[in-house]
Amino acid sequence: VYEPVLSDGSVKQSRTFASHERRRRRERFSLQGTAELVEQGAHTFKADVVLKNMSEIGCLVLTKHMLPDGTDLQVTLHVDDQNLTLKGQVKHAEPQVGLWIEFREIRKGERQMLQFLIRKLAEKHFDETLQFEIHK
Repeated sequence: VYEPVLSDGSVKQSRTFASHERRRRRERFSLQGTAELVEQGAHTFKADVVLKNMSEIGCLVLTKHMLPDGTDLQVTLHVDDQNLTLKGQVKHAEPQVGLWIEFREIRKGERQMLQFLIRKLAEKHFDETLQFEIHK
């Protein structure tokens, strides 16, 4: 059973900005992990990819397989011995950069795990930033 990722149940439409004006709704955090992408439909697509960064509402994955914007996927994240399965949609695909996947739905009961993971990544990011500031 899946429920919407955004707590108010909406999936906000992204506005169009010039590349220098891009706005992010949530902070993204670098991480080490992998993901499995599965597309069901006319042709089945399955790939194991490397996670580059993620937020509470999506992730950037490195892959040689470009998928068109709007492609619906099942995404299973493998991070820190945790597995999270979400439904997502490709929002942007760029060769040499990867796929930005927006999370649409999360399995019931896994929202707390996603929020915990994001908190851990935020704390790690804060600690690394603090260490950098101290050693300047």
